[in-house]
Amino acid sequence: MPKNWINKIISFAAIILLSGGCIPLSKETPKDNLPDTVSITLPESSKHFVNRFPENYEGPSDDSEFFNVNQYEIDFNQKKTVVFEHGRHTFKIPHVSSITAYENGSHNPFLGIDEFDMFSSLGKSSNISDEEARQNFYNLIRQMHQAGWTDLIYLSDPRIKRDRKNAAAFFEVEGGRIKAKPITGIPTAIELTPEEWKKLPNLAQIGTLYAEGVLVEFMLGKDGSEQYRDQYGNGQYALQITVKAYWDFLRLHVQEEFGKPGYREALDKELRLRSKERKQMEDKARAEGFEIDESYQDPPASPLVALPRDGSR
Repeated sequence: MPKNWINKIISFAAIILLSGGCIPLSKETPKDNLPDTVSITLPESSKHFVNRFPENYEGPSDDSEFFNVNQYEIDFNQKKTVVFEHGRHTFKIPHVSSITAYENGSHNPFLGIDEFDMFSSLGKSSNISDEEARQNFYNLIRQMHQAGWTDLIYLSDPRIKRDRKNAAAFFEVEGGRIKAKPITGIPTAIELTPEEWKKLPNLAQIGTLYAEGVLVEFMLGKDGSEQYRDQYGNGQYALQITVKAYWDFLRLHVQEEFGKPGYREALDKELRLRSKERKQMEDKARAEGFEIDESYQDPPASPLVALPRDGSR
């Protein structure tokens, strides 16, 4: 497993443990000088990103670089509302405690940050009721749907309709827990019931949305242990929101050719192969009684926007 993914999982576990205040702090965290609302966007360079948060960026850690990918972590003293600026697809995420940006400085042309990771407590405190966590998550999803974000179907997955009628294609209840099928997680178009929500396991993939060259993935952290529930039965929740450039998502399919003259030809060849494999999976899904969304079109390959290395944007 790549080191940055190991760090993500460790950080995610730490956020769940600490953000609810289970371990008392010796003194109150000093208030920072940032506004309550901050913004990020893509494309953006890491230098431009960290320059906006000088007192919250402590510099790179010893293991911050992995295969030329550098990570830049911003930890807020107080939770913020983060606005992702994306034209008519702009949306807000409340109760964010940290943002980590990832950038590969070896890319030529220089493309800047390809991914942001954010952690939200889904409420003012990480200890909230199951229903409040569910409502707060779907309020965020409704906001994004209204702003034009739609469920992304991965290139390797069949285009099964994302609706309640076809829910069995995406998840099932097994042993009192929801088990996601080996497909693009649980689509946001299927709103889980209160009972289904309670049965979600820790680190459940609960949606991937797309809009104009950007995809957003959601992973839910929860601690089902009764020792972390308060006197009112409230549990601990945290939401990891990953905002990723679609060009980088496509690059991973033919990364050996990225930056070379034959990259686009290699990508088109890979996409044709994926399309053939998808057709076979869709034929199988139809035979199992699932409906295929013939109207779904894969997003186009995103243009590569070169950025200056001086941090001006």
